[in-house]
Amino acid sequence: MQNFKGKISVIMPAHNEAHHIASNIRETVRIFREFGYNYELIVVDDGSRDRTFEEAQEAAFPCDNITVVKNSENFGKGFALKTGFQYASGDIVIFLDADLDLHPGQINDLFDLMMETEADVVIGSKHHPHSVLNYPRGRKIISRLYAFMLWVLFRLPLRDTQTGLKLFKYKALENIFPKIMCKRYAFDVELLANAHHLGYKIKEAPIVLTFREPVKWGKIGWKDLYLTGNDTLAIFYRMNILRYYDRPLHPLKEFPPVSILIPVRGDNAHLRECLSHCRELNYPDYEIIVLPDSPMELSGERVKVVPTGPVTPSRKRDKGIKEAKGDILAFLDDDAFPLRDWLRSGVRNFADEEVGAVGGPAETPDNDSPMQRASGEVLSSLLVTGSNVYRYVPHMYRQVDDYPTSNLFARKSVMEEIGGFATPFWPGEDT
Repeated sequence: MQNFKGKISVIMPAHNEAHHIASNIRETVRIFREFGYNYELIVVDDGSRDRTFEEAQEAAFPCDNITVVKNSENFGKGFALKTGFQYASGDIVIFLDADLDLHPGQINDLFDLMMETEADVVIGSKHHPHSVLNYPRGRKIISRLYAFMLWVLFRLPLRDTQTGLKLFKYKALENIFPKIMCKRYAFDVELLANAHHLGYKIKEAPIVLTFREPVKWGKIGWKDLYLTGNDTLAIFYRMNILRYYDRPLHPLKEFPPVSILIPVRGDNAHLRECLSHCRELNYPDYEIIVLPDSPMELSGERVKVVPTGPVTPSRKRDKGIKEAKGDILAFLDDDAFPLRDWLRSGVRNFADEEVGAVGGPAETPDNDSPMQRASGEVLSSLLVTGSNVYRYVPHMYRQVDDYPTSNLFARKSVMEEIGGFATPFWPGEDT
């Protein structure tokens, strides 16, 4: 590893780890300083109910290369890792569990294997013949049966997918993560099955596993096994029936300026939530144009307020198009908010010069109320929405006739050519 001149990003997902997160962060920092190369540590608190976030912040305070972020709810380890990746800037990305049952000192061995074999992915494996661990017999049987299931479904030539120490080349994750849907159960399987499906070279490495809290293994019950199996079959369905993962994914080689247009009547809590997420987008060149009826005060370097008077959303967007400086227009409603990689995911599609506009589904957030989630389930049902269900759930990459402006990108030149929305209708102005 001494010859490596790039940067390492370590993503550490954590949930209710307050009692040892600070010491584990300091231990990880100590080990990586001994390694002697450029690195960053990204700690993701996945909706902990204890002081995990506060303890991690305090441990990170002396270091400018440690980022601590928090998910509002416990969305699952997979979601936490996806969140962490949106902050990563290294050439190599490492997944490391926050409990440090897998000590970071052994990362050197995995990295050496990656360099020697020119692998794109190296995963720690509990079932490697040289691994050192005291693994419960019941878990061992379940793990081997699951590995056989994965071989049958995906021809995945791996003995273990669940160990919490993995190394990836950044480019591999950049091409895989936008297609990943699992947030909690079977996340590792979806990630590795896609890596294998896309032809990336995967290697298994031995690990030393020390159970600091053996009782936690009792948390896996029949419900977890059922949900994991259900998600695994869903991955098979998306991969082999829908061909969802085969959709083209253009590399993001440049960052054209983007203007986000948000029509709104006036200030409200939803708008504030929307803007807080927009300010966190991991895109270098964008502006946010808010289009209220009357003048209003909003803070932020990127935020521009353009009063429109009490007109329809279509008229507001038309005025926003005239004010926009971006080559790409991103239409967003005030009662919606984007994930951190929203602009990257949308803009990459314009690498195809034939593409004039790009839409994406409007999904119900996991932290919404039960009634709100129920309405989202209704909209995402084939029985209710029919052929337009793609507006509410991720679906196959395909050409469509129209898309709602709650999540829509378009070239500014195209919108100018067609005269903007130029319609008094609402709703229906997007169609």
